[in-house]
Amino acid sequence: MSPPNSDRSPTILVDTVPIVPGRTSTGVKVYLLDLLRALPEARRSTITLLTTQSNASLFDSLDGYSTVTLPWSVRRRPVRVLTQQFMVPIVAMQGGIDVLFEPVDTAAILSPVPIVTSLHSGPINMEANQMGGIRSLYNRLFLQSTAWRSKRLIAISEFVKQSLVDVLGVNEDRVRVVHHGGGIVEEARNRGWTSSEEKRTGGILFVSTLYPHKNPDQLIRAYARLENRQSELPPLIIVGGDTDGENPTEERGTERDRLSRLADHLGVGEQVEFPGRISDEELLDLFATSRLMVYPSSLEGFGIPAVEAMQAGLPLVASNRTSIPEIVGEGGILIDPNDVEAMADRMEEVLFNDEVRHRLIGAGRKRGEKFSWNRAGEETLQVLKEAASI
Repeated sequence: MSPPNSDRSPTILVDTVPIVPGRTSTGVKVYLLDLLRALPEARRSTITLLTTQSNASLFDSLDGYSTVTLPWSVRRRPVRVLTQQFMVPIVAMQGGIDVLFEPVDTAAILSPVPIVTSLHSGPINMEANQMGGIRSLYNRLFLQSTAWRSKRLIAISEFVKQSLVDVLGVNEDRVRVVHHGGGIVEEARNRGWTSSEEKRTGGILFVSTLYPHKNPDQLIRAYARLENRQSELPPLIIVGGDTDGENPTEERGTERDRLSRLADHLGVGEQVEFPGRISDEELLDLFATSRLMVYPSSLEGFGIPAVEAMQAGLPLVASNRTSIPEIVGEGGILIDPNDVEAMADRMEEVLFNDEVRHRLIGAGRKRGEKFSWNRAGEETLQVLKEAASI
């Protein structure tokens, strides 16, 4: 297929096959939906969404896009892989497509048109050996093939870009960094939502699925130390879906079970709450009323909850690992997530020092303005146009 005229917009096929509703695809589902909502309506007529029986309903509310729906389920991983690798190229070829957009780490290697792939956690999970066995081998094989086959790669942070260079040997000239926007807080602010210091009478907030590398256990330990110093300490609210944790057994239970036992052991069981997964409206209310957010993750490709906190004017204490310093900048206080004493000190400082609180609120709001889905959409379209013209 000949490259499109540089004066016109390329026709784009968006491969949604890897996105299946459920726990494992939550982050990338939110990413793609927010990105598609942000794209200008004038550009949507040149974009086709390739969906499946498993996920077509996710995209029903989006106007202006053409849709091709494959009439079978891809909930089983082998079916999903085969569908992406063989059906996506066929649809791209038959649809007169100029460029294929792969939003989730792996690409349809046999695509007859140029590919742009957005890289999230795949490279850093591979580098940190977060997956074992066959799944690790699968990810390594397809990540390397994707990196080789894609005309352009979109990294969601400079940290992910460097991981691509270091782990997969990608030439950095082929990588473009496009930061995420701000999740539910940005969407709410676009509707006129605001937050104020007067409403901040709630607790200390943690938001993330309960994977061990998110370090909720270290936060509970820091909270217990702080509770020994301060008699008027607000509750710790740990929001996020449960996981099996590390090396689970029937007796050991899930990650939430382990964290709950840890809180009890440290004497703060009654002050630590585990509401689990909550609705967007409930989470938005917590962003508006909490007194502090702590984000101690040691492995992140981006970190949307940190951006949401800053945009909400919620004081932030965050990890100094991986991509988080890049995203938070001067908008929060950075700590070593393994230094429990330092975490407790910084939490105490934010909660009980008005000068520090007010400084963080202003700095966080200013930093949060740098991230928006409108900007992410414009930059993504530019990369797609660039790849189509190569």
